[in-house]
Amino acid sequence: MKKGIFTAFCCWCVVLASAQSFVLYKEETTKATAPLTITKSALVKDIQFWKTTIEAAHVNMYHAVSKESLIQLEKKLLASLPNTVSINQAILVIGKLAAALNEGHLGLPSAKISDSLFQQSLRFPFLIKSSNQIGWEVEMDLSKEQYLKNGGTILAINGKNITSINKQYGVYFGGLTNWKNQQVGTYIRKLLFLHGIKSPYQITALNAEGKKIQYKVNGYNKQQADSITKVMSSIKSNQLIPYSLEILPDSIAYIRYNNMSNDPTHPFTKFLIESFTKIQSSRAKGLIIDIRENGGGNSALAELMIPYFSNKPYRLTAGMKWKVSEAYKKFMLGSQGEKAGPAFYFTMQNGSVYFYDNKLLKQPLETPLRFNGKTALLIGPNTFSSANMFSDGVKTYQLAKVFGTPTAEPGNDYGEMFNFMLPHSQIIARGPSKMFFRADGNENDSNSILPDVLVPSAKNKDAVVDKAREWILEKN
Repeated sequence: MKKGIFTAFCCWCVVLASAQSFVLYKEETTKATAPLTITKSALVKDIQFWKTTIEAAHVNMYHAVSKESLIQLEKKLLASLPNTVSINQAILVIGKLAAALNEGHLGLPSAKISDSLFQQSLRFPFLIKSSNQIGWEVEMDLSKEQYLKNGGTILAINGKNITSINKQYGVYFGGLTNWKNQQVGTYIRKLLFLHGIKSPYQITALNAEGKKIQYKVNGYNKQQADSITKVMSSIKSNQLIPYSLEILPDSIAYIRYNNMSNDPTHPFTKFLIESFTKIQSSRAKGLIIDIRENGGGNSALAELMIPYFSNKPYRLTAGMKWKVSEAYKKFMLGSQGEKAGPAFYFTMQNGSVYFYDNKLLKQPLETPLRFNGKTALLIGPNTFSSANMFSDGVKTYQLAKVFGTPTAEPGNDYGEMFNFMLPHSQIIARGPSKMFFRADGNENDSNSILPDVLVPSAKNKDAVVDKAREWILEKN
């Protein structure tokens, strides 16, 4: 029975994934009615509403911080505020409280009016690819100067080094340190705006040639952003193809798996058949599956790939706990309507916890297209959510050899998120309803997924791919 229910969960999660834009308790607002400021007393009420909602839906809200410590943090944050609080200030307070729960999925809260003002502002003109020990690796330079258009590393902003910035702004994100640093780089434009740090910006960086440069740069405005968005959309559409296959010059098959979603123009099942047919006909010497940029999606899709490269029994998770709450019932009804489910959840008492214990290992189905040679899985700090779960199962049951750097999320993780609006500030916050257990079943292991072979990043080359290729080609 439980196995059947778990299968239903997988199917139901596909429906839920398309409903994540739904906001529980949302009130339709306009620029005229959305508040720019609220009183401190109203913020206190919103904080209580946030805590009550999270507590009701969370399996274990205080797993990383005690209730008393959260209350003390709340008092400290409120003590520094004036009697009238801007929405940006309120967002930062809710953000710090949410981050104290130390979960990577909670993210930075938002509000419609703040987002609108942010869109009108002069924004920090760099997109950050990754955060490392030196600084932030630039993915795209949107400035007029274009000094880092070929890539480079930002070392400091306005005289403050990136290590200090990561520390200052990391308090708005939960999770492991490398995930926090990555999130700071990703959200730096919004963080600078929320803190009132405006254009121009003084940049210290290493350009693509490794030369240290210092210069002042202006932010980009809304009009420029519209043009930039079109260019970025074109570039991103090519970069974010969910899955692709390439046969490398040394006859190694390379699958880039960026997103666990189904491309309707090229379904994943069709991609797998076509790809492994090509891998077989090309007599590939090895297989590399790269999920370093995979932020997750539907884990059931990823499992479809396993029979094509492994015949070993496995499980991706040892089970899960699901908290029953009135808030999450309303979220499912609001986001899915008549399709809301699974039905048994609505029959359970609020405050109870459904526990699924996944003891059985799954045997991959047989396929004549299975690749039986060496297979390498590549992971990194952007391997998240369902991709993190996939890498955990592969590593635990040795379905492939894992290369790269640790993921930024623990194997035991809280998820199945829902968005909800706070009544006074109209801030949109997030909360989880489930806890997923890592593949080996150890609930006390707070580590991320660690590679079999740790490969530090190297400048101007993909050291992780190179190391995996070296392993595949070496003679036993």
